[in-house]
Amino acid sequence: MTEHKSLSNWRQRRQKPHVPPPPPDQPLTPREWLRRLRIHHDLTIDEVTKRINQYYPCTKSFLDHLEGGRISILNLSPEKKDALQRVFNLTEEEWTHGISGNATLQDIE
Repeated sequence: MTEHKSLSNWRQRRQKPHVPPPPPDQPLTPREWLRRLRIHHDLTIDEVTKRINQYYPCTKSFLDHLEGGRISILNLSPEKKDALQRVFNLTEEEWTHGISGNATLQDIE
């Protein structure tokens, strides 16, 4: 007879470890910048998805892949880029700086 592990700590096993924010002056990768921008606006991925869908069709998994680095922000279609800029109220200069890899948390706040 096999012994089963207790299911009481299943949440702990599935939770991602807490990653503290980087120092305010440390450059962020484009995907980190996008995630920190979303967090700064106090939005969930679901909320961002709903807002983007006002401008261009988008799925939650697309945004999850974007923040996870499985889809490159640099290769977004102009329509998706424009929709993200509108959701976060970003100018072209702010967008370019954010995806350059030189943006920091100080730039977001």
